[in-house]
Amino acid sequence: MTMDPKIKEFFSRVSTGSVSDAMKLLNIDNWMDDILPIDPQKTVFGPAFTIHASINTGRGSGQKGTSITNLCEQWQEGDVLVYPGCAGEIDSRLCMNYGAAGIILGGKCRDYMEMGRLDIPVFCNGPKIRLRSNEYVTDAYNVPLDMAGAHIEPGDYIFGNADGVIVIPKDRLAEVMYQAEMVEEVEHMLQAALDRGCTIEELNKIRDIKKKPRA
Repeated sequence: MTMDPKIKEFFSRVSTGSVSDAMKLLNIDNWMDDILPIDPQKTVFGPAFTIHASINTGRGSGQKGTSITNLCEQWQEGDVLVYPGCAGEIDSRLCMNYGAAGIILGGKCRDYMEMGRLDIPVFCNGPKIRLRSNEYVTDAYNVPLDMAGAHIEPGDYIFGNADGVIVIPKDRLAEVMYQAEMVEEVEHMLQAALDRGCTIEELNKIRDIKKKPRA
C-alpha cells in the first residue's frame, strides 16, 4: 500500500522529540530501549514489516525457519524491517536493494562500520565481534512483536533518529500527528522567546501550553 504523501511529508519535517511528547500526551507508551542508528545522521520512518525469531532449540526439534533475505519479496517498498535478532552487511545491502526504508534490529551487530556506510538506515543495540552461530530461528513474519520494550504490530509506524526509536500504533497515527503539530508550534514559540531574551516566567507560560492535549 502506498503511503499518503502528506504523512511522509509531515514526518520528514517534524522532530522525534515533538512526536515523543505527543505520544506522552496521549498516554501511548511505545518507545524502544537502547536501539540507536549506526550512523547518527540517518533517520527512519515507515510502516513496520515485522519478522519473528525464536531461540534455536537444536537439531531434531522439528523447528522450521528461514532467513531475512528469503523474505525480501514479501515486504513493500518503503517498509521498515523490525527483527529481534542481528544482521550483517550483506543482509542489510540486500534489504536495501529490495526497497526497505530501514532496518531495526534488537541485537548487536558485526560489520558495524560497513553497515553504517550503507544508504539504508540501520538501528541496533551496538557493535559486537563474537558470533553465536544459529542462535535464533526466523520463523514468522507480519506478526505482532515485543522488542526492546515496545510492542509492534505489522503496519505500525516506525520513527527514529539519533535519540532512539518510537513505534506509533497505526490506528492512532492521526491523533499523534495532530498533537505533534501543536507541540512543534510550541517548540518554535519557545525558540523565538529565547532568541528575544524572554524571562523564565514567559518561558514557563509557553511551556504550559503543551502540558495538555489540544482539543
